[in-house]
Amino acid sequence: MRDIERVIGLKASAICAREQSDQRGFPIVLRTDGAEGGQTIPWCEQERCRECFEEGEIRVRTVGRGADRMLSVPLVEGGKPYGVMLLRLPPGLEVEDWKLKLLESIGHHIGAALATAKRSDERRRIALMEERSVIARELHDSLAQSLSYLKIQVTRLKSHWDGNSTRTQTADVPRGSQGGPHNAYRQLRELLTTFRLRMDGRGLSDALQDTVGEFSRRTGVDFQLHDHLRGHEIDSNQQIHVLQVVREALTNVEHHAHAKRADVRLAIEQGRVRVTVEDDGVGIKDGEPPTHHYGMAIMHDRAATLGGTLRISGRPGGGTRVELDFAPRGPFQAAPRS
Repeated sequence: MRDIERVIGLKASAICAREQSDQRGFPIVLRTDGAEGGQTIPWCEQERCRECFEEGEIRVRTVGRGADRMLSVPLVEGGKPYGVMLLRLPPGLEVEDWKLKLLESIGHHIGAALATAKRSDERRRIALMEERSVIARELHDSLAQSLSYLKIQVTRLKSHWDGNSTRTQTADVPRGSQGGPHNAYRQLRELLTTFRLRMDGRGLSDALQDTVGEFSRRTGVDFQLHDHLRGHEIDSNQQIHVLQVVREALTNVEHHAHAKRADVRLAIEQGRVRVTVEDDGVGIKDGEPPTHHYGMAIMHDRAATLGGTLRISGRPGGGTRVELDFAPRGPFQAAPRS
């Protein structure tokens, strides 16, 4: 506003922005001329905001009870109005054409800045809603199921307690629920780890490297990562599903396989992403999960969400192979170099 006053010779009194669906404006910057509290301007009639926004071109209008003459400069970008800039005109002064063209250009620049700020805010809002949606889905698909199972078991226990069940029948219920709190806590820990890895913005390859390192240190199993997907990007939501499938598969190796070594491989084959986790443990019969273990069912659900398939089978020579296969959303693109 000071630059405008210096170059144009007119005092810029206010820059007001507006929302598309609201006829009222709100001042971003204003000169109060000593108005009490510095929050109002004597010539501004806020109940008549729409009159400042009616025209899409520079015009002179009379405002306030003192009949002040104001030059109204629209702030537009791509033909869309984002606000108005008001400059006070001294009595009898006419503004030269070059000044009007310069003010019109300034109005476009301010309008573009407001439009960019609005788009950035909208992108942040969408990103926040997507992140909340991912968190809600992850909680529903894992932790909520474990808690629902525990709730059912508590209901069963109460039914046995209030009924005529034998001591043995009643005691069977808590024995069957022993793994529930452990699974719920483990799933919560896995979710927190996944969200932390995702929020640091380093990408899937680094998150997988951290995951393999974490399991190796914790279990003593020799986990190895063979990442031939590095250098390509996949959708961020696909990344979190891949990471969770790998973590669940490694958790199964930790708790059930009794393995000495496991390999995690990622590759692109004929335009499809293939993720494989193999171990040299005791193997699994017909891909059937242990009792009360929902991890494999959740992995199948994730594969379905990706539009792909998940196969769990025995490995030649012993052990288990978990194989996830899906098509990425959109073509592969080279990841940006840091």
